Amino acid sequence: MEELIGTPKLRALKEVIISNDNLIISKARKTFSQIDLSFKDVFLQQNTKTTLALINELAFDGTFLDIFSSTPAGLISTIIDENAVVQVCWQNKDLLQNAKQSMFFNLGNNIIAKVNVYADGLHINKYELKSLITWHAKRNHLFVIPAI
Repeated sequence: MEELIGTPKLRALKEVIISNDNLIISKARKTFSQIDLSFKDVFLQQNTKTTLALINELAFDGTFLDIFSSTPAGLISTIIDENAVVQVCWQNKDLLQNAKQSMFFNLGNNIIAKVNVYADGLHINKYELKSLITWHAKRNHLFVIPAI
């Protein structure tokens, strides 16, 4: 899995098998010690269920739009469902080493989920896809997308 994806902005690290559960972020207290309150008002219309996710390490600096659009199948192929977010985080807590490193998920509808680890566990917050923040590769940020 050393091959770079896309332009190349992402380097594949690990595949994660996702079981067919119906977990949602706002109720995943077993996985997240802190959940951004705005997730309770998010009603994501997801027509597909993610069965296999790919955890990627950021290889080059970029904004969310730059990074998620750099995948071979384009931006729309990076949308992942809430069930997959909860399961990837639960199964891979050990991949996040400090609060400066983040794991990102494109939930569609202009919503990005950002996960960080702190002393009390995983925290999940909501960002907008169109945010102009530049994410730096030197921080080893992780971007999770459905495997195609």
